[in-house]
Amino acid sequence: MKREQQWQSTLAGVVVSLMIVAIPLRTGKLVGPLDAVTLFIPLALLATLPLAFKLKPQGALYKFLAIAMALFLFWALISIAVVSPHGSNLLTWVRYLGYFLLIPATGLITRDKRMRIMILWALCIAGFGSSLFAQYQFTHHDHYPPPLWFWESYTIPFRAYSTFENPNFFGELLVVLITASMALAGYYFKKNKILCIVVSVMIIDQVAALYITYTRGSWLALVLALFIAALIFKPKLSIPLFIATGLAALVPQVRYRFTGMFASGSSADFRLGLWKIAFKGISERPVFGGGLGDFYDVYHRVVTQYRYLYQGYQHFGAHNSYFQLAAEIGILGGLFFLATVVCVVISGVLIARQYAQDLSTRWMVALLTGGLAGFAFNALTSDSFQHPRAAIYYFVAAGVLMGFMRSKPQPAGSSAEVSAPTTRAAT
Repeated sequence: MKREQQWQSTLAGVVVSLMIVAIPLRTGKLVGPLDAVTLFIPLALLATLPLAFKLKPQGALYKFLAIAMALFLFWALISIAVVSPHGSNLLTWVRYLGYFLLIPATGLITRDKRMRIMILWALCIAGFGSSLFAQYQFTHHDHYPPPLWFWESYTIPFRAYSTFENPNFFGELLVVLITASMALAGYYFKKNKILCIVVSVMIIDQVAALYITYTRGSWLALVLALFIAALIFKPKLSIPLFIATGLAALVPQVRYRFTGMFASGSSADFRLGLWKIAFKGISERPVFGGGLGDFYDVYHRVVTQYRYLYQGYQHFGAHNSYFQLAAEIGILGGLFFLATVVCVVISGVLIARQYAQDLSTRWMVALLTGGLAGFAFNALTSDSFQHPRAAIYYFVAAGVLMGFMRSKPQPAGSSAEVSAPTTRAAT
């Protein structure tokens, strides 16, 4: 690899790593009117631009993902033009564009193995740091110490949310960061036992933080992520994982948290009410929706017209990213976005097959794929993709995953891996 490309890859990797670590540190504005997400996405893309001129994404899987992303952006733009050509809608469209561009940008950076590990470290540190703050928050709350083993009711004394506005957003973020950290631990498993132990401690801290969010969807998402990773890496691992999940279900708080779903007036009832509102909005405007980023307006219009659907709020999210997008830009637009999610997960499964003999890399790919699938699953009961400070980690992790892609399958028995970007001529 040329020295110039090494510097370009390193610079872009540093910018992306700074973005990863900076986002959980500040809840408000970072520089002037800009928050960390708004500031760092264009910086990361600009830092990657020199590489993009000299390299191209490897592998045919990028084409299918690119088609799905292009269709979503195209349909969203048509929806904006037809329904609500306002500045806020265009800014929302630009945000999704930035998300999508982060995947190939991060993929180019992480073709360099050094940058891949650095970004995984950044993800691990971001999860560890935000988890430490969540635990501080939990232990210094007025209701601490809560009844850790026995509850008399379904009431939760406190749910940790770290620097996020909502424990649900923090929980879904941790699903991606925990699996990315586990991927990093697998990398060091045989290479450096001390670093493997250090990363493992950081993983335990993140799992503990996820626990005290008391977020059912994220708990289930992590379990699903680990099962998918096990099936990709070594299906036999799903058996002890199943046993561990069964034992976790015996913990009183976990059991009570899930049985509480069926209590009268539970959050499950509330979500069902929100989904009915989303369905009503979709049924009224199934083609172009009510405007990208304008679900609050869709919600308000529906509950004003159909008072029996009123949920106690004049504005609220759909608590389902896919329903919300379908209500905003039409059914077809929602399906195009879902296609991008499916393409990412399928790509992970196919990339893992390229590393049949390289167990360390296969482990990393399996965990990243599982984490991305878990986040996408979480979006069935949360506005996961609509919350920038959590969603951006999905797209960065997807980029890291795509960085593992080889342009051509390796011979059986080969564990060699391209550790740095190659020139266009070399590919």
